[in-house]
Amino acid sequence: EQAYRKSIDKLAAAASTKLAKPASPLMAAYAERIKVLDAAIAELDREIEHNGFNTHLRLQMAALYRSKQETLERMTRNGEAH
Repeated sequence: EQAYRKSIDKLAAAASTKLAKPASPLMAAYAERIKVLDAAIAELDREIEHNGFNTHLRLQMAALYRSKQETLERMTRNGEAH
């Protein structure tokens, strides 16, 4: 989980301008997806605080982090292509 967070933080820093001011409809869709993922991660964090030993919650969190990482990577790649 910590490795995903570090990788995501690095990618988010690289994509911060694209997140703040998307230059195209595609970038706006990516930015919206990041907001949805962030909300889901925050909600799951709260659930894990109350039930940290639930393996299902941990697997869901890993999937959310993976999805966020992939979205940020796409933002970075597509931003460089334009």
